[in-house]
Amino acid sequence: MPFVLIGGIAVLVRLGRFHRATADVDTLATDGLRDATLALLGPARAEASARNSVVIDGVTVDFVPLDERPLTSGAALERAWSQGRSFAFTTATEATVTVIDSDDAVVASSVLQTASAGSLIYLKMISIMRRRPDRAHKKITDMHDLIRLVGAHPLAQLRDELVGAPEQKWLTEALTKNFRSDARYTILRTALGNPDAAALVPDDLERVAELADLLKRAS
Repeated sequence: MPFVLIGGIAVLVRLGRFHRATADVDTLATDGLRDATLALLGPARAEASARNSVVIDGVTVDFVPLDERPLTSGAALERAWSQGRSFAFTTATEATVTVIDSDDAVVASSVLQTASAGSLIYLKMISIMRRRPDRAHKKITDMHDLIRLVGAHPLAQLRDELVGAPEQKWLTEALTKNFRSDARYTILRTALGNPDAAALVPDDLERVAELADLLKRAS
């Protein structure tokens, strides 16, 4: 029963550096993996949390389920969310995940199936568009993750990873709409309030718009 690493940890892995703190581990998981994890580790190490979560040795692991019957009708955003999970799952590649302590000593290291940079951008764009108003701080974090992913990879590579993605037209339009405005730059700098975010410049957002242009020309 395989799983694919997504979310903040996957962003750190694809960036190859520390980018921001994150409190949990997000995965795309096949049916039954959550229950199998609880059974394997037992109550001494794992306990059920929310519907799709398990607390393992004090760390919350979210098992985001794949949609067994991805939507082919309805709103484009919901179709993208339904189909996008399978897209990220099937295009994942292996990556080495290494955990170090405060003295830079290696605590653990493992090779895990990890969502590609392109599919993480796809999932982050979906999250940005689906966030509730009372989760505005998470929306800004998603935007920051997306900008850093685009900045860390060649645009041609990201275009190739995203061409043919489900609801590609929706993705292109969403990237254009959310990252063309200089106002987004101001929001990111003032709301995030950390050194990495403060280093963002308008060109970082323009690079996302350039990716959108590449996808539009490739469609």
